[in-house]
Amino acid sequence: MMLRYCRRICIFTLLYICVIACSTSKSKIEFTNGILNYAQTLSIDTALDYSVCTFRSNAQQWIVCKDSISCRKRFPNARLLQYPLTRIIAWGSVYAAWVYEAGHANALVGIDEIEYSTISALQTLHDAGRLIKLKGSLQSQLERIIQLKPQLIITAADMVLTTHELNLLQAQGIAVWPCTDYLESHPLGRSEWITLAACLFGNPAATLKSLNTMQLRYTHLRDSVQMVHSKPKVLSSGMSANGIWYVPGGQSFASQLISDAGGEYIWQANPQSGSLEFSTEHIAAYAKNAAVWINPLDVQCLQHFENYPKLIRDIKALQWGRVYQPHKIKNKYGYSAYWDQGLLHPDQILKDLIVIFHNPTLVNQCQYYFRIPQQCL
Repeated sequence: MMLRYCRRICIFTLLYICVIACSTSKSKIEFTNGILNYAQTLSIDTALDYSVCTFRSNAQQWIVCKDSISCRKRFPNARLLQYPLTRIIAWGSVYAAWVYEAGHANALVGIDEIEYSTISALQTLHDAGRLIKLKGSLQSQLERIIQLKPQLIITAADMVLTTHELNLLQAQGIAVWPCTDYLESHPLGRSEWITLAACLFGNPAATLKSLNTMQLRYTHLRDSVQMVHSKPKVLSSGMSANGIWYVPGGQSFASQLISDAGGEYIWQANPQSGSLEFSTEHIAAYAKNAAVWINPLDVQCLQHFENYPKLIRDIKALQWGRVYQPHKIKNKYGYSAYWDQGLLHPDQILKDLIVIFHNPTLVNQCQYYFRIPQQCL
């Protein structure tokens, strides 16, 4: 009898171990769809006391948890961060804006270019010496970064670090998050990356509630213009100093914004989500019938186009004076709030574009865009 009892205990114990092991293994691979609705290059799933953040571009998975000891037992091989984080470096003003939007600007200890930030609270932190400017490349600032003792660096995925540099940071307990928000194909997908910052403080639910409200506003605006018959052809681009034109790919969030605002983006059939490089001749050939031109880089008035090739001056949007810049709100250094604040609230950008495409007489009511004047001030 005792032998039979012991056998049963052993069998039940083995079964229990198998169930726990399978459950743990399952939890490692189940986090694929998560709580985000639009993001394609990021997945986030949440539990009671931790979040699983997966960067799909490189298959990195991070567990951001309240109790790192219990989390380590559950996920023995995972990359861990324990919230709330108190020392973060943002290598990009938009990443600093994420932390600010999450309500924890005081957790920022470093930023690469404070001049690019249009958030006054961050400028105040910098002026008080609590947010250090790290000028130069990330690689050139490694020594200074280590001195600041951050727990995390948030940076763009195209900011490539060597294995040696990553190992050096890891040895100091510094994590690096490679973000691909700029490759999202939907503006609402890009804005959902704010949730990543919220996970660092254990409050993704509050951010999700705000995001869902914003997404409803966006879809209502989008639906309001989808039945319009007149969809203007739109050029979104500008010429760089070396004569190269950089335009959004057809699967980019910028292309989606134009489409959702009831416009026809010239390169909407292009399959790329990143930027495209074109010559002046190529731009002129495809954009000559564009009725609207947005985001022409640093051009501040139509007079500036006098130095452009005649092929460009013949574009209809320029002839009609329908050229618009998203620089209505600037900081004291002249940098636009469109990039680090506007794109986090794409419903506001969409509202502006709908006015520009379909009711340009009301352009003065736009939040970020303005119609550039004939003469410079």
